[in-house]
Amino acid sequence: RNLNGDVMSVHGVFNYQKPTVERTLVRNGKLYTNRDLRGSDDKIHGAQWSNEEVMVRNARLEEPFHLDLQGFELHKFPTSMSYTDFFQEEHILQRYHAEIVELLKKATGAKYVIPFDHNIRSAAGKSSEKEIKGGAKVQSPGGLVHNDYTIAGGPLRYEQLSQPPKVNDSIKKEGMKPTIPPEVYEVGKKGRWA
Repeated sequence: RNLNGDVMSVHGVFNYQKPTVERTLVRNGKLYTNRDLRGSDDKIHGAQWSNEEVMVRNARLEEPFHLDLQGFELHKFPTSMSYTDFFQEEHILQRYHAEIVELLKKATGAKYVIPFDHNIRSAAGKSSEKEIKGGAKVQSPGGLVHNDYTIAGGPLRYEQLSQPPKVNDSIKKEGMKPTIPPEVYEVGKKGRWA
């Protein structure tokens, strides 16, 4: 702790891939997972985990971070959502997504911000099979170091969002038009979009 009583760092254990797992920037069919129609993760195929103890520093006490330099920023942006609101799909889609759009436009200067997915993660919620009313099941915490949108997966997901939603897409509640309108999709294909 520092003189103000803030926690400066903690030790944590993270699950990384073992060095024996083949590294690749493109899909090779050797390491993957699938999601069912309710949005739940299946087992991860081809994974070999190594538990590594690391020091986790309190980034809020560090120098300011910038999206263009470090790849992320930290912002204080209180939500109007209560804890129970996060278990109501309608509240997430109507209120929380709108708040996220406002935050990202303000923080990045983006012309288009289109929320397309969300997960509620809770160990207790997963074990009790809690569901978001009108939505998917609660997911378990992401207990491994991973990247949701890789050099291969990001463009693929972008392409999928230019098509009508599938049965397990959150955004389907707002209509069956593509999540990304055609004119926005074409602009995004030419530049930075994620």
